[in-house]
Amino acid sequence: RSNHQAKLVEQVFRSANIPYVMSGGRSFFDFAEIKDLMAYIRLLCNPKDNAAFLRIVNVPRRGIGSSSLAKLAQNAEIKHLAYFKAAGNDEILSHLPNASAKKLKQFQQHIFALQKKVAAGTNADIIVDELIHAIDYKQWIVQTSKDNTSKLNRTKLVADFQKWIRAFCENKNMNLIDVAAQITLASNKEDSSTDEAVKMMTLHAAKGLEFENVFMLGVEEGILPHRNSIEEETVEEERRLMYVGMTRAMRNLTISYVKKRKSRFGQEDDCETGPSRFLDELPQKYISGYGQISKESAQEQHQKKMKHLSVLKAMLE
Repeated sequence: RSNHQAKLVEQVFRSANIPYVMSGGRSFFDFAEIKDLMAYIRLLCNPKDNAAFLRIVNVPRRGIGSSSLAKLAQNAEIKHLAYFKAAGNDEILSHLPNASAKKLKQFQQHIFALQKKVAAGTNADIIVDELIHAIDYKQWIVQTSKDNTSKLNRTKLVADFQKWIRAFCENKNMNLIDVAAQITLASNKEDSSTDEAVKMMTLHAAKGLEFENVFMLGVEEGILPHRNSIEEETVEEERRLMYVGMTRAMRNLTISYVKKRKSRFGQEDDCETGPSRFLDELPQKYISGYGQISKESAQEQHQKKMKHLSVLKAMLE
């Protein structure tokens, strides 16, 4: 129904090395915050990764100017050194302003401290949590967000990344090098041929396309139909959207919904959800494996809630 629903599926695909392609939406792994943290992981595991170094040497801001980094890179190339190693080379640093040289050495020492834990085999989730705390990344997000919505979105991205790493390591005791290898493998698969990749897209982006097998996620009240259309009692367009999704399948169609769903920013308790009213309209003879649901249809449940609200309003008037 919308792009934010793809996040958990993306994370599972990455963990399982399943290639996928995002169409008509932004991948969870394309956000700047996720790229920053993944670049830190890459540099911790491979100090010769110059691209990772350049991405995060000034994230959060450390006051190292672009001209200083250009001089560092130029002299590192002459000496055939990785940029990270050059950040601690006194001869190279002598060509830079004292303030920049000092900040580069401090950055190198921060990375060295975490690399010791990587070498000791400390679990990846512990190192990532310590990394975010050590560089004060969340506070930097608060300070650089343009408004409260941006702050909440960016902070949640970081929290979701931490949860993903924890899930990655669950029952596996994976160190950071293992995680980095899995991430790299998944990225390489994503960049290769897309013929055998899972195609992920919103219902709107799927118009005009057909596939052998289709999976529709989150087919529940409040999402499809959307809560706004329910409140305004204009669900016909949502019904057409449901039809678009279903008719993309040439052979098999799998429809799923959840029993509980968290609020967008995770600030509220889990909310009970029900299957979409549109599922009750489907011919039962074509359906197999329909999960256990309430005897009341979702539409009946909604009507009961609206009636209850009307009674409450009447009592307050």
